[in-house]
Amino acid sequence: MADLVIVRLFRMYAFLNCKINRRISNCPISGIFEFMMARRLDRMGENVSGLDSCWFMICRISRPLYRMRLRLKRSIVVCWMFDSVTWVILEWMVSFVDFHWARWDGSSVIKSTKDAKPSPSSFTRKPIKDKLKDIVEGDTYNKYIKYKKAANTEFTKKSATAYHLSAALRVLRTKYDAIAFRNEENEAIDLQKLKSSDLKYSSPLSKIIFSNLMQVKKLSGRQIDRNLALALLGTDGKQLKDPYYITENVEELLKVDNDTERAMYLCRIGDKECSIVGMNVIMSWMLKRGKVQEGLKLFNQRKSSGIPTNTQTYVLLFDGIAKALPWGECTPELVSRVLSIFRQWREDLAQEEKSVPIEGFNSCLSILLKDFTNSQAKAWDFFDELMEDRDNKLKEIIPDEQTFTTLLLGVQKLTESRRISVKKTRTTKEAVRTVELLDIEAAQIKTFSYIWEKVKGLAMPPTPSDDTEIDTQNISHWNKTKVEIDMPLVSLFASAFCNRASGTGEEFGRGSHYLGNQQALKILKSTSHDVDSILSFVQEVSPDKDIITPTEKVRTDTDQRIKEAFKTFNIEAPPLQLLSVNRIGELRPQTLLLDGDIINDFNPNVHRPNGRTGFTKTPVPLIDFLRPVTGKPKVNYSINKFLLNQVFDSFISLGRLNEFVIAFWYAVIRWGGLRVDLSIFQNKNNNVLETGVLGTKEITPSTIDRQYVSSIIDEMSVKLFIFKIQERGRDSGMTQTKLITELMRLLVSKDFNPNGIHINVEIMYQLWDLMKADLQYYKRYNHKMTIAANNRTGRERDAKAPREGLLHYDQLEQYTVNFAAFTDSVYQWIRQVQKKKDMPSSFYENLGEILNGIYQVQWWNLKENQKIYIHKLIVKASVRFYRPKIALEKTEYQSNPYVLENSLKYLRARLGEKDGLTYANIRLVGALKKLERMETGDREYTRKDWDAIGNEIYDIIDVTDKEIVKKPEDREKTTKKEGDNVVETSKV
Repeated sequence: MADLVIVRLFRMYAFLNCKINRRISNCPISGIFEFMMARRLDRMGENVSGLDSCWFMICRISRPLYRMRLRLKRSIVVCWMFDSVTWVILEWMVSFVDFHWARWDGSSVIKSTKDAKPSPSSFTRKPIKDKLKDIVEGDTYNKYIKYKKAANTEFTKKSATAYHLSAALRVLRTKYDAIAFRNEENEAIDLQKLKSSDLKYSSPLSKIIFSNLMQVKKLSGRQIDRNLALALLGTDGKQLKDPYYITENVEELLKVDNDTERAMYLCRIGDKECSIVGMNVIMSWMLKRGKVQEGLKLFNQRKSSGIPTNTQTYVLLFDGIAKALPWGECTPELVSRVLSIFRQWREDLAQEEKSVPIEGFNSCLSILLKDFTNSQAKAWDFFDELMEDRDNKLKEIIPDEQTFTTLLLGVQKLTESRRISVKKTRTTKEAVRTVELLDIEAAQIKTFSYIWEKVKGLAMPPTPSDDTEIDTQNISHWNKTKVEIDMPLVSLFASAFCNRASGTGEEFGRGSHYLGNQQALKILKSTSHDVDSILSFVQEVSPDKDIITPTEKVRTDTDQRIKEAFKTFNIEAPPLQLLSVNRIGELRPQTLLLDGDIINDFNPNVHRPNGRTGFTKTPVPLIDFLRPVTGKPKVNYSINKFLLNQVFDSFISLGRLNEFVIAFWYAVIRWGGLRVDLSIFQNKNNNVLETGVLGTKEITPSTIDRQYVSSIIDEMSVKLFIFKIQERGRDSGMTQTKLITELMRLLVSKDFNPNGIHINVEIMYQLWDLMKADLQYYKRYNHKMTIAANNRTGRERDAKAPREGLLHYDQLEQYTVNFAAFTDSVYQWIRQVQKKKDMPSSFYENLGEILNGIYQVQWWNLKENQKIYIHKLIVKASVRFYRPKIALEKTEYQSNPYVLENSLKYLRARLGEKDGLTYANIRLVGALKKLERMETGDREYTRKDWDAIGNEIYDIIDVTDKEIVKKPEDREKTTKKEGDNVVETSKV
């Protein structure tokens, strides 16, 4: 008990010590008391007042008690009695101080309609020992005194004109009691039953009451009670002169109401200058929801409301309209209205000797480009607005890289619209459509080339001269007008040459002509160091000498298609109005795409200005994505996901699926966080289409911690990889799905992919669909081949024959191997990524659908050993998700692959009757019998038991082991060994 008294005394002393801004820490308690009693306490007598004197009195009494206690320390009984009396006295005094502390603490401040700042937790009503502890640890006493004064002052300022909800409710009942208020269901609202909280701005009733009051104002022509309106808006008169508060309140009202009525009223009754930003927020809110006409109406109403506009108003207006309009749906009336607003804005700024900011010009240009009339003629004419008009005192508007990016994007969207229109016209002959697509592509390339010349002219630095003064002037002018060519600009320009929707390749859906894809790779290689590294690596490990040339099949098929199109068009087609050339022959890709002046000199070396007067001694590339640009964030990589996808698309369109896979693995290892070394491509003849990337090699995680760069490669890149392999990997009745399953095996592993690309559930569903589509592809292909064979031999197809074909052994083997690899990825994904133990029910449904599809199709001409091997692969793919019916609830029947029993029964029967089984198959028979015993329900088994037997069977089955029985030589060795054992036993 004495120790508790000492602790209390120490806390008292700590408070006094904090009061005079002195602190002693990390000292023994006895030493602190000696210091307190001997040196400090006597000096504080008259320097404290109020509550401090209470603490002073306690400490003054404690000092003689403490000294008396030291004299009595040898007598146990007397010490105990002394401690008891001392404890009662001090406890009473501390309670007395605690009571007065609570009265002194600022906890009775009257709250306004807005939430006031809460007091610090250290000064809420709680035991005084906790308060003293907070003071000792944080020395917050003096800080709190200053804070409390500031808080009270701020609160006084904000609450000077505050209007309480209870007073607002009284006004509502007295002034508007005769009016019938209605809710959204047209039901009457009893004002006498309303509570004060119903008028709070966030209450649904508050908005309804406000709407009713606005109707009263509209019908009667009289203003509603101002204080009542302020209460319903959650504000007061003082805050109407605070622009920050008005903006915050407007955003809150828009969020709560999903309507602009109250937010608009707040801006109109607020200070006009302070409501500018709030009105901008309302206008932007409308435009984001596609309300273009309402946004324009609000913009015009600002003048009648007296609320001025600023630069941000026009930028938000044009940008909001541009984003709300679909491409090609901008009407001529809207174009005229937008141009009128822009020109009036420019004239207003001219009176202030200012120029329109380029952001406003770019936003307005975005609107005009969505008008496809006359090939976007209004947008092209709009570029005249950039020029200086001295007669009207209109200053020049200097374009930037975003200006030309916007223009290129608009031309690209117009081109896409034309392509879609041509492809939809099924009545037109294929030859005519091919020529029209070539014409559309030629028009885009010519337009892009014209724009690029302008961009390049603005980006090129001045040529050094011998005159320093001239150089200084040229450099100064160039710094004001230069365009920094960035990745979006280059990516858009390259899209004219490599576009998946172009339709000028070997087929309508096979992208651009191979010559265009070659040009695109040259552009990307010359401007991006990272693209250059990708192409160099792929070239190093690829078996082909030149990876940016098309395959022979792509070249032959494309040339033949173009040749037939021109031949048929000249003979049968009607005259065609061309967009880009005067004669049909000029549309030949060899004529258009091999004109390489722009491509060959796409990124020249130049002497850039180095300072105000000098130039770099060594020439540097004109385009360098890693070069620092003033006002823009630093770029660490010279590639983004758009440039990377263009590299992938070009490889695919050139028919180079092998090089595409290598390039994707390079990207996912370097920027996707995959901990694998590039040494997996060991030789210079990597044909991954035959062997796969990993093949049969066992790899271990790399010790290098790979960085994940989501701006270059992400989950969408994986989806595109799956789609491209699915689209281009199916040929001659076989697939390349193994390229996907081996990648997924590493991406779902936390050892290989700890912090890289996240495999989400959408990717898993895409893979389930892929497995089902592969099965359908095999059947359709075989059915097609069967019909073709019957046609060649003159036999009629049996009307009762199935519409879809059979599955051969090679197809079954490939599919079940891929299926087993895929389900293993699903298993690891559930446990390592999702951190769960069981699959979603939809996964079970997909698994059951695939198993039924395999069993229902006819396995054509398989030997018994081949059937056993296929059934083993099916079991390996599904056994870890399998539960027999005895272990399932009735509701789980449809979501469990119990159809796997077909393969389990087959393997038990066939393997059980064979002699000379391999060791692995002997183990498999034993495990299957164990599972059969468990299915009989001889005792109750837990989930752990079912998981254990499933994992045991899974581990026994080896995908690469096709042997069922031992080879003859292995049997002889086994027999001899058994005979030797018999001899040895007889000797013993």
